[in-house]
Amino acid sequence: MDVRQLKPRYGDKLTFWGNIDVTKMSGPAEVLEAEVREKLLVAKAGGGYLYHSDHSIPPEVSFQRYQWMMNELVLKYGQY
Repeated sequence: MDVRQLKPRYGDKLTFWGNIDVTKMSGPAEVLEAEVREKLLVAKAGGGYLYHSDHSIPPEVSFQRYQWMMNELVLKYGQY
């Protein structure tokens, strides 16, 4: 299920949490940025979204990479 499809349909009735694909976290930076940007911009519209990944962070994602995602991408695209 993709928050980009669910939010416009149910966003006035539900709060959404997560949906950031962890498999993108160990791939190219531009792919991860697109994942975060595209989903957060839709999900946060009108409120009712909490950032989180769709699963536990896999071991191939370095702490440095995770910090970059949180400190740069989530703050850039996810702030209300």
